[in-house]
Amino acid sequence: MPASEQIRQIFFVAKQRKSYLKKGANKFGLVWKIHPAYDKKKYKHPAPFPIEIPDRCLDSVDLTSDSVVLDPFMGGGTTALSALKHGIHYIGIDLSPGYCQMAQENIINWKIEHSGDD
Repeated sequence: MPASEQIRQIFFVAKQRKSYLKKGANKFGLVWKIHPAYDKKKYKHPAPFPIEIPDRCLDSVDLTSDSVVLDPFMGGGTTALSALKHGIHYIGIDLSPGYCQMAQENIINWKIEHSGDD
């Protein structure tokens, strides 16, 4: 199956029953059509996904300065980069030391590129 036709599931998990979704959070509908963004020079990961995916997820919920995103399959760190864009904390986990190093490099580069954005 071509990457453009792959279906990925995104789950929203909260410890309380209260809904954290913002009003209008489903403005993109039930199925999101997002073109894959693959930059071989920037990400050396075999299955990167565009930052628009975690951006949409984080834009859909009420975030506070103490919000935390958990990514148990961190890979190149795209979700961490989105968390940084949103000014929140992140926890990234990956079994591969190589991917952990790649994510760390991507995060450092993002911080350098955006150091004057404050």
